[in-house]
Amino acid sequence: MAKVECGFCGLPFSVRAPEPGATYYCCSGCALASRIPMEPGNFPVSRGLVVALLCGFGLFNQVLFALLGSAVLAEGRADVGLLALRVSAVAGLGLFALGAGLTLAARRRAWSDAILVAVAAGVGGWPAWRFFAGGDATAVWGLVAANLLLCAWLARGWARRFWGRRRWQRAET
Repeated sequence: MAKVECGFCGLPFSVRAPEPGATYYCCSGCALASRIPMEPGNFPVSRGLVVALLCGFGLFNQVLFALLGSAVLAEGRADVGLLALRVSAVAGLGLFALGAGLTLAARRRAWSDAILVAVAAGVGGWPAWRFFAGGDATAVWGLVAANLLLCAWLARGWARRFWGRRRWQRAET
C-alpha cells in the first residue's frame, strides 16, 4: 500500500498499486468537486456542476413538498396533502438514484462510499415501501433523511477544501 495525496483536498490515503501520473481522490465527494472549476473569473458549465445543482435542487424540492404535504394533511385536506407527499417521494427516489449512481461510479470508490449507499438505501428504502404500499404519510421523512445523508456525503469534498483552507490560512498568520 502506497500513500498518495487526494487530487482535490490533499488528504493522504493509501492505494494498493498507484499508477504513475494518475490522479486519485480520497472520496467520491472530492471526485465530484474536482470536476467543478473554482478559479476566479472562470466558471464554465461542466457535468459536475450540473450534477451538484441537480442534487441541491432536488433536495430542496423534496423537503419543500414534504413540508407542504405534511402541513396540508394537518389541515385535513388529504387529497392535496398526499399528492404533495407523492411528489416529494418520487423526487426523493430520483435524487437517491442520482446520488447513489454518482457515488458508486466515482473514480475512487472506498468501502465507506458503498457502506453509506447501503445504509442510505436502508434508511430510505423501507419508508419508501411503507409510503407507496401502505400509504404511511410520515414515511416520506425517511426518504428525506436518506437523501440528506447522501448529499452531505457528496459535499464532503467542498467541505474539506473550505475548512482545510481556513485552517491553513489561520496557521499562516
